[in-house]
Amino acid sequence: MDVAILEVVGPPLGLELNRGAIARNIDYSPDYVGRRTDLLVSCGLLHIDENGGPYYSITDTGEKVLNRDISADDLEALGPDRESDVG
Repeated sequence: MDVAILEVVGPPLGLELNRGAIARNIDYSPDYVGRRTDLLVSCGLLHIDENGGPYYSITDTGEKVLNRDISADDLEALGPDRESDVG
């Protein structure tokens, strides 16, 4: 489910979408997508633009997750309870 969110806003289009648009494209409720996008933002995989939105876009780290260019240790360190950011 989280990968589906990253795929919608990720390459090749790199869209900036609100929760409703993401939900519509992956066939989940906007409320559920909202909870997941909040988590993905807190993990550094999505960026949120509150100006006129909120709109969500993928981060470089989110793209690394999609491309499987991130180690399991680094991925685990991205959790919302992490103590420091992955460099």
